[in-house]
Amino acid sequence: MAAASAITSARANDSILVESGRVIRFVFSVEDLARMRFAISPMWEVIRSLGALRDPSTAPLHLPWLRSLTTLPILVKGICHPDDVRRAKDGGVDAIYCSNHGGRQANGGIPAIDCLPGVVEAADGMPVLFDSGIRSGVDIVKAIALGADLVCIGRLYAFGMAAAGRDGIFRVLELLHDEMTRAMGLMGVNTLSELNPSYLRPAQPVRPPHVLSAFPYIDAPDDRY
Repeated sequence: MAAASAITSARANDSILVESGRVIRFVFSVEDLARMRFAISPMWEVIRSLGALRDPSTAPLHLPWLRSLTTLPILVKGICHPDDVRRAKDGGVDAIYCSNHGGRQANGGIPAIDCLPGVVEAADGMPVLFDSGIRSGVDIVKAIALGADLVCIGRLYAFGMAAAGRDGIFRVLELLHDEMTRAMGLMGVNTLSELNPSYLRPAQPVRPPHVLSAFPYIDAPDDRY
């Protein structure tokens, strides 16, 4: 049964709640969920296969073997320590990807932006990509000033897509560009190559985040969150 048919069935059974023409909640029966899972089973197989690729025995010592298999560029993501950078370089990688995967892997881990200067120094000229915690164009400017050659925006494109589809993604990119341009203008900087650590200063948070807050500055009581 197609997923659309399962949703149609659920709608016929009043399993979808609508408010002002907007779907606000799906209440599927066990049978509906089973039909929908069956309909999208190829995706479940993809997810299961990707999980199987995460071999915990993988180590830097496998990099030379991987390098011997291909002439394609090899990037290693998730590096936040200078020693790991040096191991990756010895293994023949082409670029380093400094990231803590958006802080969703190890609760209480070190912010990737704090690790970036040490990673860049250890990379010693090798390209460094960066993500984690990028929420604005100003964050991109900071990462480039600390030595990143390329900054990836992580989940921001997903926020834009959820809000407005394809146009939402383009709008996110426009906002990031505008924020970067404005920040650099206020700093008196004309090109990205002019950015360096001298433009930055360590700063304490305006207020400490709440222990249960997903984001530091939206922990005030509010029905929207």
